[in-house]
Amino acid sequence: MKSEQIQNLIESLSPRMAETKPEAEARVEKAKAYCAEHGKNRMARLIKGDLSGIQMFIYNVNRAEDVDGGAAKRLRGRSFYVSAACLAFSTELLANLDLPACCRLSWSGGKFLLMVPERDGLADRVWEWKEGIDYWLWGEVWGDLFLNLAISHPYSVDEVDRKYIAISQDLQNQLELGKLRKFESTLSEEIYVAVGAGAAVYHDRVFENNYVEECHSCNHLPRVGESHLEGQKVNLCMVCNDHEKIGSFPRLPTHPFVVCRTEATQAEEELWKEKGVKFHDTWIVLCDDPIPPDAERVPAFSPELYQPGEEKRKIAELCDVCTLIPSQRIKGKMNCLEDRLATRFHCLAALANEKQDTKGNKKIAVMAGDMDHLSVVMNAVPGVTLKQAVTLGELIYHFFTVDMIKRLKAYQLYLAYSGGDDFVVIGAWDRVVEFAAELSERWEEMLPEGARLTFSAGLQITNPQYPIYEGIDSAQRLLKNAKEEGRNRIDVMGIVMEWERFRKALKEAKWLKDQVRDASVLDGPITIGFLYRMYDIWREYDEKWRKERDPVGLRYISQLTTHIQRNVKDTLGGNEVKAWLQPLLNPSDEKLLPHFRFILDWVVLMKRK
Repeated sequence: MKSEQIQNLIESLSPRMAETKPEAEARVEKAKAYCAEHGKNRMARLIKGDLSGIQMFIYNVNRAEDVDGGAAKRLRGRSFYVSAACLAFSTELLANLDLPACCRLSWSGGKFLLMVPERDGLADRVWEWKEGIDYWLWGEVWGDLFLNLAISHPYSVDEVDRKYIAISQDLQNQLELGKLRKFESTLSEEIYVAVGAGAAVYHDRVFENNYVEECHSCNHLPRVGESHLEGQKVNLCMVCNDHEKIGSFPRLPTHPFVVCRTEATQAEEELWKEKGVKFHDTWIVLCDDPIPPDAERVPAFSPELYQPGEEKRKIAELCDVCTLIPSQRIKGKMNCLEDRLATRFHCLAALANEKQDTKGNKKIAVMAGDMDHLSVVMNAVPGVTLKQAVTLGELIYHFFTVDMIKRLKAYQLYLAYSGGDDFVVIGAWDRVVEFAAELSERWEEMLPEGARLTFSAGLQITNPQYPIYEGIDSAQRLLKNAKEEGRNRIDVMGIVMEWERFRKALKEAKWLKDQVRDASVLDGPITIGFLYRMYDIWREYDEKWRKERDPVGLRYISQLTTHIQRNVKDTLGGNEVKAWLQPLLNPSDEKLLPHFRFILDWVVLMKRK
C-alpha cells in the first residue's frame, strides 16, 4: 500500500462521515501552527500514550450470585473508565505543560497522540508527570493498567509531516520497550493501596499479611468485607464497587458527552461528583444539557429494553421467558423496571428469536472485532504524512464508534468496548449474527476498489449464565484464529469464513429455515429431525475425511444420499432442497461444504423448541 492509496481511502470514507475529515485536518493544522509559533526554533515533538492491560482489566468481571449480579454494569463501567482515563491523562499532560487542547491530535480507546512545541526541559517535565501517574495507577487499580509514553526527538514542524513514518516507528519501538519495563521505578518502593475504608501496603498483599478474601467478581483484589462504605457490596473489591457505580450513571448507556475538569474548575461550575470519575488530578464529568462546547464523546451503549409505557408488554415478552431462576428473576424484573436497560445478560438473551413462535435457545453471542494490519498502515507505509495518519485514524474511529453505535441501537446490542479499531459487542445471538453481516457489508461498500484495509472478527454463542469474561475470551481466541486463517474473515464457533461467504451463508440459512415443517410452515419439505440427523452425517465427513483423510469418512456420501431420498418430500420445495444439498455429495466441494455447519447451527438454533 502506498501513500496515494491511503489518500484514496480517506476520500472514500469521508462522504459517510462528513465532518470527521475536515475536523481532523484542521486539528493537525492548528497544532502545527501553535508549535511553529511557540516552539524553540520552530521545533516540535510528538508524544504518544498507550494504556496497556486494557483487555484483561475490562473483561475481568464475573457473575457472582452472592453480590446480586451487576456484571453488565461493571463491564460497562470498566469500559467507560478506560476510555475516560485516556482522555483524562492526555488532558492533564497538556495542562501540566501549559499547552492548549489543540495540541492533542487524537485520542481513542487507550491511545492518544500529542504534538507539542519544543521547550527547554520538556522531556523532564513529561517524565516527572508520568512518574506521578505510575504511582497513582498502582494505588488505584493495583497496576492492572499501565500508561506507556513515548517522546520523539525534536523536529521542525515541516519535518514532522515529512518524516512521520520514521518518527512513528521510533515511538512504537519506545512503547514496546516500555511495556517490558512498566512500573520499574514504582515497584522499588512501598506503595499504599486502598483496601476497604483503610489502607494496606502492596507488601501485605504479596505475602498475605492481614489479607482478606478476594473479590467475588474480579477474583483479584481483596473484597471490602465488613469495612465497606454505605452502598458498597461487601463481596466486591473497591475497584469493582466503583466501576459498578460508574456503570449505573443514567447518561452512560447512550454514547455520553463528557468534559475534563480540574478539582477547582469542577467546583466552580457546580458539576456533580456523582456524575464524574477522578483520574489523578483530573475529573471526567458526564454532561447534562446543554452540552458544553468543549465536550467529548466516550463510546458506550446499552440497549433500552422498552420505552416508557411498554412495561407490561415487555415483561410478558422478556421476563417470562428469562432463563434466570425464579428468585433471581424477581430481582431482575425490579432492575429492568427501574432502568429499562439490560441489567443482566439474561435480558439480552430473552430478545433472541423474539419474532419466532419458539421460545427456546435464549442465548447470547459475543463478537470481538479488530482491524487487520492497521499498525502497518499507520506506521510503515512510505510517504504517509502526519495529517493522513491522523485523519484516517479518526475516520476509522468514527466508523467503529459513532456509526457502529447507531446500528447497535437498531439491533439492541450491548457495546462492551470500542477502542476505535477494535470492539466487543454482546447481545441476543441471532441479532449479533445479523449485525456482523451488516457491519462487514457497510465497511466494504465504503472502501475504494482494490483497498486492502479489512477487519476480522470472532463470534462465540453461549448461555447467558456462562461467565461473561470466558465468553469474551472465547470470542478473542476465535478472532485470533480468523486472522491466522488469512484475515478479512469471521470465525463463528470454529467455522472460519470470508465475509462475503459468511453473508451468503446467512442468506442460505434463512432460506433453509423456511423449508422446515412446523406450526409456521405447514407444508415444509423437511423436518427439524432431518437436520439433527445431518449433524451425525456431517461429523462423519468432518472428523474422518476432512481432518484425517480416512477413506472410511467417505461413507457420509451414501448416508447422505439415503437420508435425502427417505426424508425430503417430492414436492417443488423438496426438489429445491435436494438441489441445494447436492454439492455436499462431492467431498472436494468448495461451494457449500466449508460453511454448511454454520447454516445447520443457525437453523437449528432458530427452530428448536
